[in-house]
Amino acid sequence: MLDKKTATLAAYDAKTGRELWNAPTRPLIVWTPVVDGLLWHGGIKLDPLTGKDHGKVGHWLGGQGCSPRTIVWPYLVVGRSAYALELPSSPAEKPQSLVYRGARGACVQGLVPANGMFYTAQNMCKCLPSHVYGFLAVGPTTDPKEEDFTAKRPVERGPAFGSPSRPADGQDWPTLRADAARSASCDVTLPTKLTKRWSVKAVSHFGGPLASAWEPQLVSPLSAPVVAEGLVLVAATDLGRILACDAKNGVERWTVTLPSRVDGPPTVWRGLCIVGCHDGYVYALRATDGALAWRVRVAPVERRMVAYGRVESVWPVTGSVLVHEGVAYATAGRSTETDGGIAVVALDAGTGETRWARSIGAGVLRLNDILALRDGKLVWRYLTLGKATGRTLTPETPPTLKSYGGGAGKLEGGIMDGTYTVSRNRRAGGAFVLGDKPTDQLAWNADWAVSEKGGFTPDGKTRHWRPPSRGTVFAIALTRNLAVYACRDARRYSPDSTARLHLVNLADGRRVGGVPLASVPSYDGLAVADGRLYVSIRNGTLVCFGKAD
Repeated sequence: MLDKKTATLAAYDAKTGRELWNAPTRPLIVWTPVVDGLLWHGGIKLDPLTGKDHGKVGHWLGGQGCSPRTIVWPYLVVGRSAYALELPSSPAEKPQSLVYRGARGACVQGLVPANGMFYTAQNMCKCLPSHVYGFLAVGPTTDPKEEDFTAKRPVERGPAFGSPSRPADGQDWPTLRADAARSASCDVTLPTKLTKRWSVKAVSHFGGPLASAWEPQLVSPLSAPVVAEGLVLVAATDLGRILACDAKNGVERWTVTLPSRVDGPPTVWRGLCIVGCHDGYVYALRATDGALAWRVRVAPVERRMVAYGRVESVWPVTGSVLVHEGVAYATAGRSTETDGGIAVVALDAGTGETRWARSIGAGVLRLNDILALRDGKLVWRYLTLGKATGRTLTPETPPTLKSYGGGAGKLEGGIMDGTYTVSRNRRAGGAFVLGDKPTDQLAWNADWAVSEKGGFTPDGKTRHWRPPSRGTVFAIALTRNLAVYACRDARRYSPDSTARLHLVNLADGRRVGGVPLASVPSYDGLAVADGRLYVSIRNGTLVCFGKAD
């Protein structure tokens, strides 16, 4: 028994409670495992019955922090940072470390070594940003070689390959958050009085006794919408299904089911719907009927695993592929610290031919995310890449994390990561920077920057008005005349939380309208095109609002 107040270690008879022995100790030593019948305390071995010194451990064990440590001889497994120390056989030897940054022991519970693997429960801590979400089982593997990441990817052609293409309409919302910059803004005027024009039940929640186990609370069953080619398209994420509806009346035009999950909507480019899938491939579908034009494996090799009850590639492709000037840029992987890292590939958007390919590997310490275009360069998390070569233009050194905060250049969450909407910035959020401060949601154009904190000048220095709601903001869309907020009234998640759209006049921040929603919005679940507002909500419904008759 440890008494941290008096810095004393004591042993008591289990039957009588009589003290057997006691000894002074250091207050920081709070973890005293028993190994081979001896009590390991700090850096020494003690007889648990007598307190007699039996020599040194060879490595000072110290405290356990927020995640308990585990000994699996000859390894000391440190749960907080998910690394193992091979304990030396004599004090003169130095311990050898085996570091793995793709997971960490869950707070309080730690990790469990068993079956030649280790298991860890989910946690929301920011101290290891590269930790993959969810309940994990991690085992031995062989990472792909660098040439697997940099190799040209073969193209599989479909019946729609080489279909005639046409330029996009400037009034469309053809990709996640509207454009390659992910600005969530468009040059469209939206009516201040909206009425529901149509709604489509795009996907239903799964039923059965195991449904809740495979439905992550943080993920909507329906992706954000995109609008182009006269269509509004969404992904039923868990089903891997792409649904295309007529943008004016919601009538279904076509559906295509891909082999695995899809975590974001397609990007529409010159008659093609280009989308990443968790089977490790990018698919190009003809916009008119969903026929396959081409597909390319972005994952470095073919390897499968199970995630949320479905078979996926070890390197899933993020759904919202970036397309710019005829080149499609896609990422595949879960974390820079696991399975060799993240694959990044540039493909000819029309043919699928590889322009360049690379990896983002160990030391970057981040989960995968979609790409964006800023100042003519590719941006992935805090890295800047050259469009033509993929070469890193900024050092691959992670910014120092600020005690669950952030700042300019210290982005915490990713563009895809909406977990802050439940955890309230414990681990996620802060994907954008407004001035020198991180924001969870941001939409901007040449005149305005609108965040969950209100309306600002583009440089973020002057705030002109405050947000219309104190609840959690799931999405913001910026139009020529309005800022549209999709909010949950409460700051924390609750199944019975009410949700609403707020329409805010850009000039003065005055709320000029609002529409109740039947369910909480999908993360970034807004799109604006041709004077209509499209909303994905978490009950699986796609809704179109337009001018009242």
